[in-house]
Amino acid sequence: MPVSGNGTVDVRGMERKSGGTFCPECGALVKEGAKFCMKCGVKLSGAEQKEDKVRAIRFLNESGAFLITKSGDRVCQFFGISKYTLYSYIGETKG
Repeated sequence: MPVSGNGTVDVRGMERKSGGTFCPECGALVKEGAKFCMKCGVKLSGAEQKEDKVRAIRFLNESGAFLITKSGDRVCQFFGISKYTLYSYIGETKG
């Protein structure tokens, strides 16, 4: 394991057998399934699952956010999805 100059062990990216993982940013132990690191606040991978995105897009759609020009592009960029996926999620909210 790499040791930094201050004597701490760099554990970024390592997984723990007890069901927890380490934050890729600060190395703190985080619970399995956590969306954010409790120490540094970084968003952890897998944090935005499909259901969360669909729920957020439903809220935006019901609030009229997509009536604003180019808002779909901004939402796609924020969530890291394509326009096709955005419209698919909007379709799911109607069904």
